[in-house]
Amino acid sequence: MPGRAQGIKPMETDARAQRIEDLVNVIAKDNIVMACTLRAYYCRRGRKKVERFELALQLLERAGQRALHVKAYLELVRRGEDRLHGMLVGLQIAA
Repeated sequence: MPGRAQGIKPMETDARAQRIEDLVNVIAKDNIVMACTLRAYYCRRGRKKVERFELALQLLERAGQRALHVKAYLELVRRGEDRLHGMLVGLQIAA
């Protein structure tokens, strides 16, 4: 006799991570390079200047963009974090 039917559990993310991903999606419509660097940075796998930088380069290549230098990558991440913070504060004020 076959076992009980198993369903597929949907992937779960916390609300804050989903909100950040939604905001990165909004940024991608305006600045794809910043969005790629933020996605690579927020993946939280590996060191900032090595594995996350390599992932950013892969995402940029898939998006058809030029490769970045490490300093440019870190500067875009810093600017992107500032932009995300501003957007989150704006959403909090609006709520």
